[in-house]
Amino acid sequence: MYIEASYFEPCILFLKSMEVFLATAACPIDHIMIGAPEFELALKFARDTFGIEAVPGGRHAQLSTRNALIGLNDGPLGERRYLELITPDEASNGSSPYRTALEQLNAPQLITAILACSDIDELAEKGRAAGMKTTGPMHLSRTGSDGKKLEWRLLNFSEHNFGSAMPTFIDWAEAAHPAADLEPAMSLTELFIETPHSEALHKCFTSLGVGIPTRFAETGKMKAVLLTPNGQVIIDGDIL
Repeated sequence: MYIEASYFEPCILFLKSMEVFLATAACPIDHIMIGAPEFELALKFARDTFGIEAVPGGRHAQLSTRNALIGLNDGPLGERRYLELITPDEASNGSSPYRTALEQLNAPQLITAILACSDIDELAEKGRAAGMKTTGPMHLSRTGSDGKKLEWRLLNFSEHNFGSAMPTFIDWAEAAHPAADLEPAMSLTELFIETPHSEALHKCFTSLGVGIPTRFAETGKMKAVLLTPNGQVIIDGDIL
């Protein structure tokens, strides 16, 4: 993963008007996700990279994973957002494709964006109408360190040409949003995708109400720019 901290000078060109679209899109950013092969490694990454101690979240029994969270300030890209560090749950003997993928990572990296959706069933229908296959909306949950159970629904699309550039969609329904219990510790200032399929991906995003900017590049990357106690930081991850 490429990271550039306090001496980074912004040099990424993109349309600033997309910030407004990203914040007001039908499916705005809920949180961004960093995957890591080990929980303590993820916490160390947050300390070293951002200068922040992540807050332990809870365990996902269905996925055999666990997470830690960092609150994000409200800003031009939206409100009520956070960064999630997700890893295999070392206390679980369970397995899932998601856990396996995390175990195979060589280092912490940005793996996806999770977008909020108020009508996830309608969004699933839109995706199917566009020829994509859906996984979900599926019911998931985690139990926090306080013993409270948090539930939500998650939707993924497949059978498209965009790989992991396609975000995941979440519907919290009546659940309390995790960001409500987090003290904002840094700011997400940019989120964008570089891909050889930028035009086609932009059209697909527009049809789904997704405002993440796309730009052409030979190599696929998702990139996030954050303003942290350690300065301005870029995190990225390969589009698989």
